[in-house]
Amino acid sequence: MAGSGGVYSSAGGTSAAVWIEDAAITTNLNAALLADAMLKGTSISVASPNGEVVLTGTANSQTQREHAAQSARVLHGVQNVNNKPAINQ
Repeated sequence: MAGSGGVYSSAGGTSAAVWIEDAAITTNLNAALLADAMLKGTSISVASPNGEVVLTGTANSQTQREHAAQSARVLHGVQNVNNKPAINQ
């Protein structure tokens, strides 16, 4: 799945189960961010390789940026959140 950050290899590397869980994290978080009225006007992208969520893009305030990270932290399977969105000036 695009955007999940997972790569499946039958010869070793990331397992199918990890790849599927990463894809689920990315899908669920994207849906949550889009549905969240507090994040209106943001442009935040999600990747989740090996359970580490990486948020990139832009937010309109530090509050929105932190809210997006908190939304990621509460999802099942998330090991860590790397919160990188820039704040629009």
